[in-house]
Amino acid sequence: MRLVYLTRGEKGIKVEYKKPPGVRVSQNHTLWFLREFSYPIGEKVQQFHYNDLEVIGVFDLDKPKHLNRMMEVFEAHLRQHFEKAILATIDIILPVRKDNMPPPTGPGGFHFTSVGSAIAKVFRHGNEHGDW
Repeated sequence: MRLVYLTRGEKGIKVEYKKPPGVRVSQNHTLWFLREFSYPIGEKVQQFHYNDLEVIGVFDLDKPKHLNRMMEVFEAHLRQHFEKAILATIDIILPVRKDNMPPPTGPGGFHFTSVGSAIAKVFRHGNEHGDW
C-alpha cells in the first residue's frame, strides 16, 4: 500500500508522500481522520468542502480506482481555485458580486452579478453552461 495525501494551501494543490500533521489513518486502512472528522480512503467525498483544511483526500496508489478518484478531486479543487482567481481578477474591471443587506433586514452574504454568475457556471458546470 502506497498512501498519498492530496493537500491544498496558499500555493495551490499538491500530492504529498509524507503524512501531514494531524492526519490519522485507520488500522484497517479504510478511513482517514482529521480534526475529529472521518473520510473514506480513496473516495471522492461530495460533502467534503475545502474549509481551510490542508488535506482534501488520502489515496492508495496501488489501487487504480483510487488514482482515478484522486484526479477527479484534484480537478474539482483546481477548478475552484481558478474560479476564485478569475473572479478576483475580473472584479478589478467589472463587479462580479454584490453584497446583500446584512441581517436583520436582509439575508446577509452576497450574490453574483450576471458576469460573476456566468464565470461561476463555467467553472462549476463546463463551458456549455456559460452565458456568453
